[in-house]
Amino acid sequence: MAETSTTTNMSLILPTPGQRLGPTWASDLNAALTLIDAHDHTSGKGKTLGVSSFTIDADVNYNNSYALLNANFVSFDETATPATDFPAASKPSIIFSGGANGELYYNDGAGNQIPLTSGGVVNVPASAVAAKSFAANQTLVSVNPFNSTSTPALDESDGYQVYFTNYSTGAAVITLPDISGWGTAKKGRVFTFKDINGNAVTNPITIYAYGSTSTVSGTQTIDGIAAGGVTMVSAYESMSLIYIGDGTRWARI
Repeated sequence: MAETSTTTNMSLILPTPGQRLGPTWASDLNAALTLIDAHDHTSGKGKTLGVSSFTIDADVNYNNSYALLNANFVSFDETATPATDFPAASKPSIIFSGGANGELYYNDGAGNQIPLTSGGVVNVPASAVAAKSFAANQTLVSVNPFNSTSTPALDESDGYQVYFTNYSTGAAVITLPDISGWGTAKKGRVFTFKDINGNAVTNPITIYAYGSTSTVSGTQTIDGIAAGGVTMVSAYESMSLIYIGDGTRWARI
């Protein structure tokens, strides 16, 4: 009979009882036990452990320095009730599937529970869409609201970005919305004005920042201009103004 045998999974050399003698037998056991102590189940160091070998019954802590890599996808349970199963205050900085339809949620570090999807599409608030929408205000095509006797301010909440101007009599005056309370939320909001019928050459179109007139300087400006505003004087001219994002300034682009 052979003095030793080799194991299947870790190739450990084990002494055969009654065949391997003395110190050699002890050396074999020492070498085998040392390999067992160091093994990590990689190839040649032990049997590969399958999914059935693991039962995770608590949060897995990656010690804040490791990431999940090379995962083809992550599957979420779709039965969570957002506010009760994963309250934002107790589970910050997590993504999970909430509700019977499995909408995607994110709990941020400030205790906000943010829905990322809604009804099969990315969840974008209607207010954000309105602020960035591109549509022509067709009302300004057929009527002449900004003429020598009318100086209304634009209503930003209408969501329009392009305003067609049609002036046949008198100089036109347009006043931009009050931006003092906009902060950075509407940074990048653009208004474009177009002399659609070529009347600006004889009926100039002047645009004022809120609180400013031809003689009065308000705290809001267009390219640093308060009193006097900016004027379109060429036929079919257009002008675009963008909100800078500081509550006081517009810029021509």
